[in-house]
Amino acid sequence: MHAFLIVLPGIFGIGCCTPELLWPLNSDTYTSEVINNSPLQDRTAGCNIKFAQDMPPDFPIQGVSIVDGNVIDIRVEDILDSSGKDYVFSGWFKSFSPDGALFHYRSDNQTGDFNDLKAVLVSQTINMTRNLKTTNEIGISSPIVLNNTWYYFSFGIDRSNGKMKIQQDTTVILDLDDTFQNGVDIAFPGTLRIGGSFDDFDSTFNGYVTCFAFHSNEHSPPLSEPKSQCAVTPPGFCKFKRNINKNTITF
Repeated sequence: MHAFLIVLPGIFGIGCCTPELLWPLNSDTYTSEVINNSPLQDRTAGCNIKFAQDMPPDFPIQGVSIVDGNVIDIRVEDILDSSGKDYVFSGWFKSFSPDGALFHYRSDNQTGDFNDLKAVLVSQTINMTRNLKTTNEIGISSPIVLNNTWYYFSFGIDRSNGKMKIQQDTTVILDLDDTFQNGVDIAFPGTLRIGGSFDDFDSTFNGYVTCFAFHSNEHSPPLSEPKSQCAVTPPGFCKFKRNINKNTITF
């Protein structure tokens, strides 16, 4: 398994009805975080990446192709002020296989109340897992995720009751409170793995991904929030030239 590492020691801000962090994951901005980008960000790591010959409807730029065991590792070095807030990860995915990890966020501190959060395709359903200090919680969505189809997914936690929420496009497909633990904040710093998992038993995602975001102070963001920014062409930070034959980025 190969990982592309991006270091993000940026200054985070809290806004209303907008992602706090946004990685367009496209052939213009590549894996740069564009909302709270820091001049200290590592803009050279992982620029040798393949792009999809595809994008979701109304997106102008190609997404990222995650195949052959490649994953994207994004370091979130700064501590986001997440105390007392709901939170959610979101992105657009197009899978070619019925199984594979969509994303996995793992805190550096594995002895605190929050350890990690992940979403994995298992037989075309989504298993969302939150691992805490005292318990492991899982929710399974019921609709089938079709292969070769673009979907917007959001994976949220309602901090007040621990409820898991998964949204597919404009439909809530999981809204589960199975006596989950409330009052647990997400913990930073940590590593966000897109297209894979830190657990060896999860298979790697095989497909395309674009417009991945982290939202705070909400748990079910509409797809219009990140799309409104990814559907325009944000400024790129990766200095590169395109190799048209291999559809990769090289220096």
